[in-house]
Amino acid sequence: MKTTRQSWAIILVTALIFVSGIIYTARNSGESNDQPPTNTLDSGAEPIAVNTLDHDVPPQPSLEDSPLNSGGDSTSLIGDAAGPSGETQTGGPGVAEPPELPFDVPKDPVSQPQQVAQEKPRLPVVWVTEPDAQAYTQPGFNMPVARKLEQWEELLIVEASGTENWDRVQDLKGQQFWVQKKILTIIRPQNLSQPSIAEKKVMDFYTLVAHRQHSDAYVHLSPEWKRELSFDDFVKGYSRTDSLRSEIVNVFELGEDRYQVDVAMEAIEEGESVDYLGIYTVEKVDGKWYLTSGSLNKQAKRF
Repeated sequence: MKTTRQSWAIILVTALIFVSGIIYTARNSGESNDQPPTNTLDSGAEPIAVNTLDHDVPPQPSLEDSPLNSGGDSTSLIGDAAGPSGETQTGGPGVAEPPELPFDVPKDPVSQPQQVAQEKPRLPVVWVTEPDAQAYTQPGFNMPVARKLEQWEELLIVEASGTENWDRVQDLKGQQFWVQKKILTIIRPQNLSQPSIAEKKVMDFYTLVAHRQHSDAYVHLSPEWKRELSFDDFVKGYSRTDSLRSEIVNVFELGEDRYQVDVAMEAIEEGESVDYLGIYTVEKVDGKWYLTSGSLNKQAKRF
């Protein structure tokens, strides 16, 4: 009987120990879910947190804080891509992406080209009026001949002499030489083989204007036009003009000894290029040819 009581006591103690172990294990398991993982090494070191960065992670921008999210409009994000159905797919689940910047950021600012220097002023354009003209290495007929020129060949004025008879010019290939001033003109006729008397009158007028020989140019105006336009006002009209490049584009016969001459012109005025269309009437008055009327109309800039 005594043995039976001892057996039941042992069984009861064992059951209590087993139940206590289950309760202890369950309690420890619940507490482990609220704690970060720890280092289980036997070295006795303190637990190491999961984040091993040496500094705090800065907060990620949100749509509510973004300056782009104003007015209730949706903000597109960097890295968005259109899916097969045309809907926008973001980077991935749980990934916060920054808002799209309202300007382009160069990939490599160091390798970006520097700002282009300001364009140099264009050289004045002239044409050769005479066939078989010659260009020289230096001003003077006793100097070596650089090459022959073709009639109506286009050249650029590099150095224009004020009173001398020679100008230093450059061809379209870059070669420079000297030519006589009198064989150059800043205006090209429509009829290259045989310009009409009306074209020649307009060409002579603008050649004198380009050389700033205003008194001689003023003589080409008819007496009636001079009464309407004083010499001072005539000169003042070209006071801002640095150079002219003109081409006669149309010649119309208006009657006997009366023509209309249309001139397309590019004027460099204080360094700025301005396009004009000039319309002139050329007539024979008292046996002499004059410019009897004219107008210059500024044109829209060509791009």
